[in-house]
Amino acid sequence: MAVAFALATLALGAAALGLARFPSPAVLSAAAALLFAVAGAYLLSRTSGVPGLAAHPEPFDRLGAAISLLEVAAAVVGVRRLKPRRH
Repeated sequence: MAVAFALATLALGAAALGLARFPSPAVLSAAAALLFAVAGAYLLSRTSGVPGLAAHPEPFDRLGAAISLLEVAAAVVGVRRLKPRRH
């Protein structure tokens, strides 16, 4: 799990750098998908375990749950920014 956490951290850092340097719809879509995937992986690790990484579910923790909610919120904001605004 530590390796998966480190890889997710690196990927999220790369997504943040990509958004800062190349703020395009494609980069925003990739960042939103990554945020959804990381939050989904957290949920899986707490409900059924992650095959190949953790055979048994881990207990929920407040900090992890809060961060996952923030990841989902950030992904939703990113997806909403992809849609053109109507006036």
